[in-house]
Amino acid sequence: MMSKITKAVLTGNGTYQTRLTTGNYEFYSDEPIAAGGTGTAPDPMELLFGGLAACTIITLKMYLDRKGWKYDSLDVSITTQVDRVENAAILNAEERKRVREGRLRRIHKIIHLKSDMNQEQLERVVEIAGKCPVNKLLKESAFITDEVQTV
Repeated sequence: MMSKITKAVLTGNGTYQTRLTTGNYEFYSDEPIAAGGTGTAPDPMELLFGGLAACTIITLKMYLDRKGWKYDSLDVSITTQVDRVENAAILNAEERKRVREGRLRRIHKIIHLKSDMNQEQLERVVEIAGKCPVNKLLKESAFITDEVQTV
């Protein structure tokens, strides 16, 4: 696999607006006004979670198409939270490995899927969602869970 280079450069438009380039693409990041930015673009965390959501959708679409499983719509929402951990003993083994400085960052993906898939297929969808490359990378430092919601 070829390595990819993403470059970030301050634009001079406001305090934090940044132009990002990768390959032939250019996009922007900024901070909200409340944090001293101009609020003109997603902040870095929003870009990160957008990448996770996009990677999940692409991975699932490839899998569903290859399997020939029919669906009417597919989208992914990401929620995050940081929990203070007072007693790590109440966590499961995977969560305990992820606790840093008394905190556990959770990333929860909700896969909204309109389909007639059976329970076994839906369980496989959750499994495949966890195999996207961005998910694998983030899982090394965060506790990520997946959920399918049929509509």
